[in-house]
Amino acid sequence: MNKFKRFYIWIVNAKLYSSIYFVAILSLIALIEFLQGKLSVDILVMIEATIPAVITGILQCIMVDDVKEYSKSEIFKRRCLWTLISSLSTGASSYLFRWFERNLILYSIIIFLFMILGCVLMIIGIDYELEMGTVKLNDDLKSYKERLNKEEDRNGCN
Repeated sequence: MNKFKRFYIWIVNAKLYSSIYFVAILSLIALIEFLQGKLSVDILVMIEATIPAVITGILQCIMVDDVKEYSKSEIFKRRCLWTLISSLSTGASSYLFRWFERNLILYSIIIFLFMILGCVLMIIGIDYELEMGTVKLNDDLKSYKERLNKEEDRNGCN
């Protein structure tokens, strides 16, 4: 695959992941606001929430998805670092941009912990997807070998 196609797919994935994290972060902000008696989220908070969402999405493409040549311990380290950076950027954004009027520190910690949970669940999902892909490839290889053996048996008998 040429470099342009790989880069294009990388950008599409980064945007997809960033969107997922934006919706998750915004949903948590909306829930916290609702629990405080508010029925809306400030538009500036929405714009500010894009910053950690984009950071998390791009870093996932760099640190989590592109792991073909790394050892298991290196992959684990990269995933832990990604989780930490993503959670810190979201919690820090919550605190620095003052997303909440009351209990700012508490809610920033909640958002930080929420992001840790979200990143861990994303990693589990990625592992399940890789496992399913491996199983499918092995099944396809087994079917191919069986077909090849049948054809060899037929050709050998003629």
